[in-house]
Amino acid sequence: MAALLKTLRVNLGIRGYSVVVGRGLTADAGKLLAGRGFHAPPVVITNNTVFRFHGVALLGSLRKVYGRTPVITIG
Repeated sequence: MAALLKTLRVNLGIRGYSVVVGRGLTADAGKLLAGRGFHAPPVVITNNTVFRFHGVALLGSLRKVYGRTPVITIG
């Protein structure tokens, strides 16, 4: 399924940034990051609860594009 995404802008002047939210984001994360110019493997920082719900889909997507993807679990 293709991701249904929305980009929100956090307006903090020169420190502003975009946040992408939406259904299917974790399953398409690798393609989305690569399409936005991210060429190095990302590092996933998570906690056990979030990882339990989203980790398999996220890592599967990232590994298809980047190969090995480091995970740091906190909390």
